[in-house]
Parts: sequence; C-alpha cells; structure tokens
Amino acid sequence: MQPQRSKEPLNIRICDTPGISETNISSTDLVYMLDGHLSDRFSLTGGGLITNRSPGFNSDTSIRDEMHCIALVLDSTRIPPKNTPLHSKILELKEQIDARDIPIRVILTKTDLACKHVESHLSYIYRSCTITDVVELVSTSFSLPRNYIYPLKCYEHEIKPVHNIGILALSAFRQILYAAESGLEDRESLQSAEQVNKVRSASNLSGGSVPGSSLSGQLAHVTGRNRSASDNTGSPTPLYRRCNSVIVQTQVYQHSETGSAGHRHSLDLQRSSSVNQ
Repeated sequence: MQPQRSKEPLNIRICDTPGISETNISSTDLVYMLDGHLSDRFSLTGGGLITNRSPGFNSDTSIRDEMHCIALVLDSTRIPPKNTPLHSKILELKEQIDARDIPIRVILTKTDLACKHVESHLSYIYRSCTITDVVELVSTSFSLPRNYIYPLKCYEHEIKPVHNIGILALSAFRQILYAAESGLEDRESLQSAEQVNKVRSASNLSGGSVPGSSLSGQLAHVTGRNRSASDNTGSPTPLYRRCNSVIVQTQVYQHSETGSAGHRHSLDLQRSSSVNQ
C-alpha cells in the first residue's frame, strides 16, 4: 500500500483471493498462501494442483512472506449453513489458521440487504436485531468471538466516498492491523523466550558461564534483539508497518461491487493509513 502524498510505500500488504464458494480453490491452496509460498498474481487454478514446481511458487519463505492476519469475507444474506461443503471448507481453513496462531477476523458485507433499517440508515447497523442475529450465527458457526466480526456496507451505486461507509470499512481495517500487530508481538515474544532458554541451557552445560560474555549480557542481547524495530532516531517503529493480511472471500461479488466503487474503497484505506502514520 502507498499513501497518496508519499512516494514511500507502507509495509502493509493486502492479499486478495477469488471467492471460494464458486471456485475449486482447495484449503491446501489457501494454506500455501498462509505460509507465503505464493507470489504476487499467482494463478490459483484450484483443485489442489499447486506444487513446489508451479510457476511463481516460492520455496524459500521468511516471516515477511507469511500472512499475519486473515480476514474472512462473508455475505450477510448467505451465511453458509452447517454441514455444507462451503462451511466444511471454511472450518478446514480455520484449523490451519489456528494451528499457525494466525489471528482471524470476519468481515460481514451486504448488511444493507440483510436489514431494511440498515439500508435506510446505515447508522443503525449496530442496533439492528437482524445484524445482531447474523453476527451471533457466524460466531456460533465458526467458534469466533463476536468482537472479531465486523459488519459493514460495500460500495455499490455510490460514485463518491460516503462518510458512514468509510467509517465502517476503516474501523474494520484498523482492527485487522491491530490483530496482525498483536500476533507479531506474540510471535517475537515466543522466539525471545526460546532463545533465552537456549542461552540458559548453554550456561548450565558450561558450568554456569557462557564463554565470551556473561549470562546477563547474553540474555540482554537476546531479549532486546526481537523487540520492535527502531528508526534512525531510536524511536520504536510499530509492528503493523510490516504486516501482511489476506482477504479470503467466500462469495464472488457482482461487478457493481468490485468495479470503480471497489477501487474507491481501496483509496479510502490508503488515505487512512497515511493519516495514521
């Protein structure tokens, strides 16, 4: 992502997938994306046909290539019923996400079509009993807390940015960034703890001292190395500046929702990111 008034891109990448309800994309294909094996514009042929010999397959991955938060996009008017192929596929994907300790969030779209009151006044979205029931259904179906589920409205017929639509979209985007940042912090803390244990083990094997430096010096070096990166002034750089998020769509949306209005929605997110910097 690149702010409008800056030549330097933000270290935030948003990866989008085709809708998985109307395609043959398998959970195996999506797992390759979680682990950072699929390069930009990788051709998702579906059917689990991706191998390490596929064009654009990245075998040598690092933390910069992996996904740090998953946003599952669901249509509020068509939540997958339990024991259906789509519901099972999402649960399989969620198991892989949970196994990697990657945060997962849900974006509920088309709330204006699910509730006539929201269609009339978007400000009713958090007071609508219908939307509350949809949030509860998603929470129960996929074992997710309700505060991980963000209802919003897509741009469809609007030709200019709409304040209320933008607030909902940017609020959800901010929460996704927070989740990615928290996940990175937990991961770095775990790595620091593992390295501290290695230093202590080495100290015990050598009779209480590590050759070349004191144990306290070793531990200080280890615990300080994995903290947030610092800029040239020494101030910490927020972890979200190097987050990757993947948007997993469950539906293939109409052209009116993914055309110029969708592009405008993307510009709104970029503008907000530049302000938050």
